[in-house]
Amino acid sequence: MVVRRETDLAPPQAEKAARPRVLLVDEDMVFAHDLELLVRDRFELPAVVTPDEARRFLLGQTVDAILLAMGLDHGEGSLALLDFLQVQYPEIPVVMLCAEDATEPVVAAIKRGADDCIRKRPSREVLLKCLDRTMELKRTRIQVRNLQADQGGFDEIIGESASMREVKRLIQQYSRHEGSVLVQGPSGSGKELVARAIHGLSDRGDEPFIVVNCAAFTDEDRLEAELFGYEQGAFAGADRRRMGRLQEVGRGTLFLDEVSAVGPLCQIKLMRVLSPPRQFRPLGGRREVPFQARIIAASSRDLVADVRGRRFRDELLFRLNALRITLRPLVERPEDIEPLVHHFIHRKSLELKRATPTLDQEALGLLQSYGWPGNVRELAHVVEGALYQCEGAHLRREHFQDLEKVDWVDGLHWRQAKQRSELQLKRRYYSSLLRATSGVVVRAARLAGLPRQTVHRHLREAGLDRADFTARRRRSDTRKD
Repeated sequence: MVVRRETDLAPPQAEKAARPRVLLVDEDMVFAHDLELLVRDRFELPAVVTPDEARRFLLGQTVDAILLAMGLDHGEGSLALLDFLQVQYPEIPVVMLCAEDATEPVVAAIKRGADDCIRKRPSREVLLKCLDRTMELKRTRIQVRNLQADQGGFDEIIGESASMREVKRLIQQYSRHEGSVLVQGPSGSGKELVARAIHGLSDRGDEPFIVVNCAAFTDEDRLEAELFGYEQGAFAGADRRRMGRLQEVGRGTLFLDEVSAVGPLCQIKLMRVLSPPRQFRPLGGRREVPFQARIIAASSRDLVADVRGRRFRDELLFRLNALRITLRPLVERPEDIEPLVHHFIHRKSLELKRATPTLDQEALGLLQSYGWPGNVRELAHVVEGALYQCEGAHLRREHFQDLEKVDWVDGLHWRQAKQRSELQLKRRYYSSLLRATSGVVVRAARLAGLPRQTVHRHLREAGLDRADFTARRRRSDTRKD
């Protein structure tokens, strides 16, 4: 059965007349109107006032780019929305609108994934050039994504350790089966790459591969709407019908990242989807829709422990866990660090259109001595940062000076070394999480997919005080008053 989008049914004239849609997120509606007048002949420019309105808009609409004002909630709301977009909508380019003298906010936004920054009130020429660049950037990202899917993503699975050889063997084996796959591993270890490789090598390789990060949704209702879709009038704000990811994926593969964050109601509905006759009903709908795709789920948490703690249903785990792949943290396979480093150097050099520099042994030794609490993702970011600093033909130790080197002690017991690495991860992870949630532990626990008590314990172990982050929120509230 061919799954058609609503846009597929539109007449050819409507397709030709369609303009790229750019979402503006700004509190100043007068400015939004002025900006819309500048580009209305080329772009559709809907506007929302708050980050929450932007999230709701994206649930029901597709956009080609986002213009995000830097000053929402004194910058904290803007950066929190930027973090959300990087996780849930990574293919959509984000351009920050900043004041001319806002150097530090611009740097912070670029570091957290913004694609461009322009001054708050640009001329028509500057704005159109910027939007044209973002349209080209989105096209490039889609091409890269499709190319990775065509190649199965297998070229990205780097490593010759025993555990990685086993992972590659299982990818080849599971690509020939139809059962659900559960990929377990710490954050940043490459679970999505494994899922893409399985999909690309399977008979479904020409069908869509759709990613849903379950931990990116602040409540269960939004995740349910994203997965199952809804009919017009199904709930407040549902002013039009929206196809859910379960239907949009067709006969492809649906990748549920951080599936442990799925709430109890969605867990029950997913069990029904994975049980014969494999069908579901959109919110507010009256007809059952057949589900024809394959599900690959991933989790950085121990789902068996979550079942014991009654946080995850054992019946759903049985259905997801038909086939399993476990990824080990990078610190447990140090022999993979060198080939990964050379892979990232070569790939980023091609992107920058420069000659590939060599890596000296002292720099390699520094990288191999580090604990890598962020795993392969952190290694990729560190190498990328070093390449930006390197202007010559050799990557040296000084190009990695920002790397926090673990001070390993001779004779340190493995368990102690592992605890030290985990402590660094907790400090980095929860510092970022508390900044994004203004120190609200309930929200932080929801995003992390952990019980509130567990988050409190981790904060104590990491030596972090949430009051340090709520103080920033109180200062912001005082400035508003």
